[in-house]
Amino acid sequence: MDSGHTKVAELPAEVDGILPVSAKKKSALIRVLLLVFVVGAMYAVAAYFGWLEHITKDNVRAWMTQAGWTGIGLYVLAFVVGNILHLPSNVFLAAAVLSYGFGQGWAIGYSTNVLSVCISFVFVRTLGGRALDAVEKPWVKRALLHLDTKPIRTIALLRTMMAGAPWLNYLLSMSNVRMRDYAIGSAIGLAPHLLVLCLLVDWFIDVL
Repeated sequence: MDSGHTKVAELPAEVDGILPVSAKKKSALIRVLLLVFVVGAMYAVAAYFGWLEHITKDNVRAWMTQAGWTGIGLYVLAFVVGNILHLPSNVFLAAAVLSYGFGQGWAIGYSTNVLSVCISFVFVRTLGGRALDAVEKPWVKRALLHLDTKPIRTIALLRTMMAGAPWLNYLLSMSNVRMRDYAIGSAIGLAPHLLVLCLLVDWFIDVL
């Protein structure tokens, strides 16, 4: 009888390498699947109605210049939704510089980019939670170590190199980083990257 009880008790440990049997892993998996489903549904709806085809540099520029403050509101909305749906942020930044020139274009593009990555954080964290915390792989733990010890510095460095890359937003949102550290690090790191990008766009306009 004792040996039978021992086998039953050891069964979850043997299966653990195949399926995520712990409550923590199950919860993380369910939340990630929910996130994938919601984002996929949003993308499918946008593609079905042809909305994605309208998010181009020229169209965004037209919204901003022809609709006044309403155009800026549409710009912010498109930027935020585009960030969640993994659309390139460079389209929106270029449109801002083309519409308002270097100074005002950079200010609008920068502030909207910071806002969009923060909204993306709230969206992904709400649905996906801290899913990366449930990953037991040593290399994942090592990669996340700097986020735990020096979050603002690490995020600022990542933003300087990768800017508002949607995949980076998702990874950071599903880590243990706090919203405050995420926002500060993103604001610091995005500033120089977007400054260089807007200078290049402005220079290209002058050349043409």
